[in-house]
Amino acid sequence: MGDKSVGAMEQGGALKPGMTPEEFNQLSARLGYPFVWKADAENPGTLDLATGELAIFSVPQDRYITTDAKGAQVEPTDALRSAIRLIQDAKGGNDPGVLTPAQRKLLQQELNGRQLNAQLTHFSAAEYTRDERAMVRHILLAGGYIRKAHLKQRNRGNLAYEQIVYGMGDPLAAELFFNNHGPWCEKVADPQCAALPIPPPPPPRTAGAHLYPSGMTAKQFQALERLPNGRDLMSPFVAVEEEGKRYKAVPFGIHPLLHPSLKSASIELQKAADYAKPRPNGSDQEKKEMAALRDYLLKVADALVSDKPYPFDAADEAWVKIPVTSKWALRIGPDEVYWDVLQQHAGYQIHFGISDPVAQKGAELFYRYGLQKIEAEFADLIGTDVYQARPIAADLPMTFVREVFAEGEARHGHQAVAAFSLPNWGPNAMGAKWMFTNESPATTERQRLIAKTFLGDAYVPYVQPQRATTKTVAHELFHGFGPQDETVVTLADGTKSTVRNALGDIKPIIEETKAETSGYWLVEQFEQAGLISAQERKEITVSGIGWLFSFVSRGLMTPEGKVKTYSGVAAIILGHFIEKGVIKYDEARGQWTVADFDAIPAAAGDLLRTLGRIQATGDQVAAQKLVDHFTKDPGVLNGIRPGQVAAMAEKAGIIPMVPRFQVVIDD
Repeated sequence: MGDKSVGAMEQGGALKPGMTPEEFNQLSARLGYPFVWKADAENPGTLDLATGELAIFSVPQDRYITTDAKGAQVEPTDALRSAIRLIQDAKGGNDPGVLTPAQRKLLQQELNGRQLNAQLTHFSAAEYTRDERAMVRHILLAGGYIRKAHLKQRNRGNLAYEQIVYGMGDPLAAELFFNNHGPWCEKVADPQCAALPIPPPPPPRTAGAHLYPSGMTAKQFQALERLPNGRDLMSPFVAVEEEGKRYKAVPFGIHPLLHPSLKSASIELQKAADYAKPRPNGSDQEKKEMAALRDYLLKVADALVSDKPYPFDAADEAWVKIPVTSKWALRIGPDEVYWDVLQQHAGYQIHFGISDPVAQKGAELFYRYGLQKIEAEFADLIGTDVYQARPIAADLPMTFVREVFAEGEARHGHQAVAAFSLPNWGPNAMGAKWMFTNESPATTERQRLIAKTFLGDAYVPYVQPQRATTKTVAHELFHGFGPQDETVVTLADGTKSTVRNALGDIKPIIEETKAETSGYWLVEQFEQAGLISAQERKEITVSGIGWLFSFVSRGLMTPEGKVKTYSGVAAIILGHFIEKGVIKYDEARGQWTVADFDAIPAAAGDLLRTLGRIQATGDQVAAQKLVDHFTKDPGVLNGIRPGQVAAMAEKAGIIPMVPRFQVVIDD
């Protein structure tokens, strides 16, 4: 479309995109561009590069704008021109004709139901020091390289595919690539559903398969544990390669495919550490907090390029030592495995934000009850014949964070991350909890719509934002209770293993089901202790039940026929409650009802006991049987009614809310 599409160039590098800054920013967020148009009320409709109206983050400035030696004559690069054309085409719904109509229909089906919530986070000169702004810039640039590392983890050709997809000039294809971390569909099973021209056919949609020997199965991977170098091979931070008749572990930090991006990220984090300084008149506490953050930045920078199979222990120790009072919140490195074809390798990610001290009070309920008491009661529930309670810190930290930026595996195309408990491995496992507080009135309204759709009008008043927060806090804290990933267990044949290695690729869904079930069980103890009322118990319960229906509505299986982790969690809990008779389907209303609020904690306790014993004994057979029962058994599925749930959600307009972060740093 040439310059006519972008708009006539004006003196000083001004552009006329032909839309409002609000429209521009929403579309740039959907397409994954790391820039924001800062509106100028004095010159509406004009994007003036010379006055700094284009705020660029997570990539170097010269990717989109060029200047002369004196910093004048600001001009757009070809990359910026192409980006603006694509944004304009997205606004107009233009089809460049590269993909077939059938393909574009499949892509629209894949993207249908995405609700992007582009959040403009403003760093003002008045609030932050020059050092702090410089630190943030380098952290965001590190995040850009982390994005590249994770794309290459998913598929060795992803960066080349990205160039092809964005070069096609098709906004639908670009949006799918950004949303799915690659050109392939995740919901739609049709092999033609890809943001690449067909023919030629796209490569297989097996994320991370190139980091294992060709065709390796989960069972074959588990067998590696018995080899002399089995511990190294089982690390979440290495690629496994065949070397003759042997296997070797290649740490990600020195892997030829990943190292260049990780090296660049490491350099940016080292630069960020140089600016991690307290204010000149900062308090002793602020000095302590910034020193801890600087220590973490340096240690994680080293870990990213380490040649060790378990390189993150020192960085994780530094991370859990950052005080919960710290203003800045940062987590960077490989953590979660759900994306991986075998769910064994950890994906690189970055979460960056600002602590929310007001919301910090959300965890007080659990501390008042007593964390060690929760661990002891869970051990009794599991059975002390297979599990003994562990010492639990009385003030297990939870940091409440207003998220500013997320990239790599942390940026999900289908849901927002509400919270996490990390690290997942090593001596500091589950040593810190984060909960994100990027809530909005739209989030609460969506939760009420879910209650109205699946349970009925009578349940809408039970939906209160603070109760959903309590349920999420329970989930994250409970990851730290009971058997942990590295807990040594005795298997049925008398051999020793760890929970993670014994359960293999089914471990994540068992652990997440345990954590999600906990809130339904704990509320009874809290009520009996006088910490919450019966009404509050019901409000917490309804917020959780809404979550179950929301995830069941998204489908239980991936296109490859594997159970989706969180949809599977929801199906297990909902199916169990239906089997126990505490939730029933009302044929007359065509909705569900809570048949017995008072019986839900006991029903949840039954499921928690089963899950805890599976972990404490490393019983993979029982774990698989449990998952299959609630996700594949036709009789059970007839009770859960996943097809009907999905149809009801679509009719009501219930769609995932997916945040997209845009950052402005003022000088």
